[in-house]
Amino acid sequence: MSKTNKTQQRQHLLSNESIGRLLLKLSAPAIIGMLVQAFYNIIDTVFIGHAVGTLGIGGLSIVFPLQIFIFAIMQMIGVGAAALISISLGSKELGKAEQVLGNALVIAVVTGTILAILGIVFSKPILQLFGATPSIMPYANRFMQIVLIGLPFTSFASTTNNIVRAEGNAKTAMLVMIISALINTVLDPIFIFWLHMGVRGAATATVIAQVFAAVYLYIYFARGKSALSFSKCNFRLKLNLCREIISIGFPTFIRVGIGSLSVIIVNNLLGFYGGDISIAAYGIINRVMQVSFMPIFGVAQGMQPILGFSYGAKKFARAKEVVIKALIAGTIIAIIPFIIIFTGTKMVMMIFTTDPQLIAHASHAILFVAATLPLLGLQVTGSSLFQSIGKAKPAFVLSISRRVLFFFPLLLFMPKLFHLNGIWISFPIADCCSFFVTMAMFIPQMRKFRLQYRQQS
Repeated sequence: MSKTNKTQQRQHLLSNESIGRLLLKLSAPAIIGMLVQAFYNIIDTVFIGHAVGTLGIGGLSIVFPLQIFIFAIMQMIGVGAAALISISLGSKELGKAEQVLGNALVIAVVTGTILAILGIVFSKPILQLFGATPSIMPYANRFMQIVLIGLPFTSFASTTNNIVRAEGNAKTAMLVMIISALINTVLDPIFIFWLHMGVRGAATATVIAQVFAAVYLYIYFARGKSALSFSKCNFRLKLNLCREIISIGFPTFIRVGIGSLSVIIVNNLLGFYGGDISIAAYGIINRVMQVSFMPIFGVAQGMQPILGFSYGAKKFARAKEVVIKALIAGTIIAIIPFIIIFTGTKMVMMIFTTDPQLIAHASHAILFVAATLPLLGLQVTGSSLFQSIGKAKPAFVLSISRRVLFFFPLLLFMPKLFHLNGIWISFPIADCCSFFVTMAMFIPQMRKFRLQYRQQS
């Protein structure tokens, strides 16, 4: 099939297929892909927890904010490019879409390489800043050094995967993540247990899996399987496109990046109020929460190309419909892990460790952290709504509301009042406040969609 036919076929799909069926078709692979992404960290944590112990989990917990920060940058580029490509395809501007592809890849790979070099050179000061205690530092440093080596490949894979999904080919994006996760899962026990590499083994397995993903996606584009194609002229950076990509994706960077800062602050507070075991408990909780909310982001990613295309094509009724259905699906999905966590808390913790003290500590803390999971459906859908239609300012406000406006201020005084429990209590309070802020911005935009549709009729 020619590139023109592929483009027309995908445009027809995004323009005419029923919203429910289309959202399911694009969200299901995205959900699986996001879960696979979460399993990268979970697999490492499970094997390290049983092979190395509490300090090994603590080491991974300390490196986790760095991984979040890197993910934030790559998502900023990938989500920004994906939204811009969806809008361009909806407006029938294929040339612009391909320029966005080329510029996004250059930004991603160059940024990933620079971050890798800086991270390796300044690893110990970074880990100290992130809250590493003297006993945890060796484990964190071993893991971090190796993971950073594969960062240029991770950057390429993350960006291209977002773009593949944006053009409506969510199955390929899902397949890449599943295969790379399977590679990681198979290699983890080989390196960690059989070769006795410990945390270095977990990091090595992760890097090899990411190299595979990057190579696979390069072949996908190079062989013309995408509606978009590589062209040397499109790899020349254009300031206006770079600005658009970063502007649209910046709310994602803020939202995820602030999450990184949040983990750093919490790890430091936990080290002060609870010690190594509290840091390790938070590491486990983070992995569980990732699996819990990643499917919600999967629904939002499935919504993005439909909403971006519909908005670009001025089909406001379809735009409103996909947002409502994504909100309902995201909320239902969030309730499932909420029930699992609150009915089988200790069983969930035993997946990661056999240390009874760590199990008890993590089981107590996660009841606070997961208490507001059902509210995340609106928060994620609301932020993704504004990003998908290219409205960077409201998306930015929503991206900072939970952490900056509520969570960080709570961390200033809640631990002083309630000590260790004060840290855990801050999570649900911040979520509730952010929920109402999102609702106050979400409802007017939905009314605007309805008004725009009526004006067309």
